[in-house]
Amino acid sequence: IEQIAFIGSGPLPLTSITLLRESRTLKKIINIDCDHTAIELSKSLARYNELDNKMEFVECLVEALTAEQIENCQIVLLA
Repeated sequence: IEQIAFIGSGPLPLTSITLLRESRTLKKIINIDCDHTAIELSKSLARYNELDNKMEFVECLVEALTAEQIENCQIVLLA
């Protein structure tokens, strides 16, 4: 598994951080949330943990997601 999408990642992307730290193959996690403040806090936490190069953040409602945004993900998690 190289890429995961996490819908509803929230302000504390602890699952994403743990997955990235524990996996040998995971290259990227796309964190998706509809709350602007949650996305901004998540970005800050990713930078603090030096994982911002492996985490992407998308602010949108789940119904606004396009197939192209998650087409390369082998797993899609829904919180």
